[in-house]
Amino acid sequence: MACWILNEKLSVLLLLVWLGLNLYLFIDTFHWYEDEDAYTYTRIMLGSTLAWARASATCLNFNCMLILLPVSRNLISFLRGCCGGALRRQLDKNIIFHKMVAYGISVNASKLSLFYFVVLLCL
Repeated sequence: MACWILNEKLSVLLLLVWLGLNLYLFIDTFHWYEDEDAYTYTRIMLGSTLAWARASATCLNFNCMLILLPVSRNLISFLRGCCGGALRRQLDKNIIFHKMVAYGISVNASKLSLFYFVVLLCL
């Protein structure tokens, strides 16, 4: 177990940072649309579905931006040339990170489509 922790600590750290950024973006955007005075009338019509949909869309935008970075060949080659050690090992797992971001996109897209469906049912 200790060897696994030593070998995979950077992978786990990057995973936690990615999850933390998604959580922060979701909560910040949700509170923005839930508490801002400019959206008072929209909240009266839609309830909290506007905040849920916009928060999911923000996470979706972030993950769609992030999905291209692990498979960018020029970026990977540049980082391999200037960095070494543990980061080089992480760069070899770029497809795994690419797949994790794709799972994040699918989760956020399903939340987004679910809340738009609820809004359409309410209308």
